[in-house]
Amino acid sequence: MKISELARQSGFSIDTIRFYEKIGLINGTHFTRNENNYRDYHAAALDRLELIKNGQAAGFTLGEIAQAADAWEANAISTDEKIAYFTQKISEIDAQIARMQAIRVFLGKKIEMFKTERSGQAEQKA
Repeated sequence: MKISELARQSGFSIDTIRFYEKIGLINGTHFTRNENNYRDYHAAALDRLELIKNGQAAGFTLGEIAQAADAWEANAISTDEKIAYFTQKISEIDAQIARMQAIRVFLGKKIEMFKTERSGQAEQKA
């Protein structure tokens, strides 16, 4: 399939697919070149894009996906390794949530401080 068809089926833009090629997430195993040098994408390219989409939705970076994608697709990662990989990602997400909650508390305190400040200014004007 041509890149426009791959883009349509995957939901990714042509530019994004080209970017993934540039960084090696889509490679020569995912397409062949025709005589006119156009790429003819295989179903494996669509599978790889689905893996990227799901990986990003699960919180993995493109770098993390790039490191594991080939082994994952080749079933070269054991079930125990997959469990450990996902467990580590959950720990990272939990740490990120804790940091965000701390920021939320900080911002909430600032809002209350500003409201008190505003209230004091209004009383002074009265």
